[in-house]
Amino acid sequence: TLAELLSWAGEFTVFADTGRIGISRKKTGNTRNLMYINLADTTADTVILKNDDQVNVYSTQNPQQQLAVYVHGEVQKPGKYRWHQNLHIADLIQMAHGLTRGAYLPEGELACIDPVQPARILKFNLAEILDNPNSPMNFQLQPDDAVFIRTIPDWQVGPTITISGEVEFPGPYAISRDSTLLSHIVQQAGGFTSRAMLPEASVTRRRLNLIIDKEYERLKAIPRDQLTDDEYDYLVMKQNHQDVHRINVNFFQLFREKNTAEDIILRDGDEIRVPEKPRVIQVTGRVSTPGGVLYVPAQNLAYYLEKAGGTTWDAKTRKTKITRANGEIVSCRKIGKIAPGDIIWVPRKKHRDWWVIFRDTMLITTQIATVWLIIENIQK
Repeated sequence: TLAELLSWAGEFTVFADTGRIGISRKKTGNTRNLMYINLADTTADTVILKNDDQVNVYSTQNPQQQLAVYVHGEVQKPGKYRWHQNLHIADLIQMAHGLTRGAYLPEGELACIDPVQPARILKFNLAEILDNPNSPMNFQLQPDDAVFIRTIPDWQVGPTITISGEVEFPGPYAISRDSTLLSHIVQQAGGFTSRAMLPEASVTRRRLNLIIDKEYERLKAIPRDQLTDDEYDYLVMKQNHQDVHRINVNFFQLFREKNTAEDIILRDGDEIRVPEKPRVIQVTGRVSTPGGVLYVPAQNLAYYLEKAGGTTWDAKTRKTKITRANGEIVSCRKIGKIAPGDIIWVPRKKHRDWWVIFRDTMLITTQIATVWLIIENIQK
């Protein structure tokens, strides 16, 4: 019965509408029949339920759709806000945590929205309604109205840069246009920490007037086996030049060797990144288990190759290369000490088909012998 089901469900809450209990009952053909029970007229223990019935106990607290207004532009928190009676533009701006410094005070716009009419635009003096909430320009808002606060033309806060990573005080810093040097900002940031890896530090600059390379975008979507060699070379070249916004600065020479020629003038939006020293040596190429090996001071190349499982049978060990953290590439004969952040690469021996080499050698030898015999017979 309905009474038993309600007992299992914990009985009604205080908001239950007992005058309108909905019961959805399945009929033939996957259709359902909805009926309502008023428990003031019928007791729950007399209502017999059937298999697959669905019972819905409605609430007396039927919430109405929340009405809202909107504010866009130069306020601290633009977006949607709940509408209530006697809400004015100045009230909405206060709800949005006030204006930003870039707000254009002489004029704002109110879009009065009517679902069945075109939007009606009203202009108002923002400074006036903030100084005098009783101003006739402080319009009362209706549901769905939208307020627009414009930006001061050519508004720009002073230029800033950001420094992150292994400095004492990372964060944004104000700079003077066309005069603040990289070394000045590092000094303001308290200098580098003991964990800073200067060879890998970088300065990146926002790219302007970016032109979309449609050919590059097309080639990115094509599998490698469907690309010609020229197309693949072009794709690799473009991928390798995606970081052209990185400014070439040798931090080690600038801050350790005091080479001021490496100092640069910073621009608005520049980002300085100082990474932490890595604690592993990367071993790649023809080794049994490529990957990272924990750095151990004073250990040589052979140690890291052994820790990577040793070289494979087709490794060309004599051509092993080391890529330093500063991008320098050195051969195994000039390695010296292995340093944190180094990448060890063991190349593969060039594949040679000895049978093909033998066959071609014999063919050439036979052709030479044949020519020699012909010449000898002619001379006779």
